Amino acid sequence: MPASRRATIASGVAALALGAGYLALTWDAWLTNFQVRWMCDEDRAFVLLRRTDVAALGLSEEIVRGDARALAVFGQNYPEVIVPGPRQAARPRYELVERWPKVLRDYWGFRVVRTDLSVVDREDRNRVLGTMGLFRRAERGGAGLRAARNALGPPAEQCVPSDRIDFVRSVLRPPD
Repeated sequence: MPASRRATIASGVAALALGAGYLALTWDAWLTNFQVRWMCDEDRAFVLLRRTDVAALGLSEEIVRGDARALAVFGQNYPEVIVPGPRQAARPRYELVERWPKVLRDYWGFRVVRTDLSVVDREDRNRVLGTMGLFRRAERGGAGLRAARNALGPPAEQCVPSDRIDFVRSVLRPPD
């Protein structure tokens, strides 16, 4: 067997071993990203009641911390957007909250988590006016392996409250 043929076979085996190692570390990252994007696109809103001429919308602190675009997107659609503090006595009547996290799929290094994005009427006994799901990829495992997977794999997919502006506008119509 010629030396060039042995070198070609050896490089092919090495490439296959590297590809298998990469796939072993990142397959669940690619899979959970696909599932998160698909679930975000397929989720449908559950709307109980609609309100019109809503001038002020409250966003919970968790939403503002988790979604960098939330204040800008909701601020373009509603005249006043308020982020009430935990001890603030006067809260806006309508507030957007994220609740009830639930693990939908569990894999070796990642999981798919769903939370409910709800529009709440604070003056009507915290009545939920509408709900829609938010999905995200969450990490599992130790810090060392997590760092390797994050360096090699794709960035985490998630849908955030600012992606659901059409849902919020269908429940709470801003003044024209």
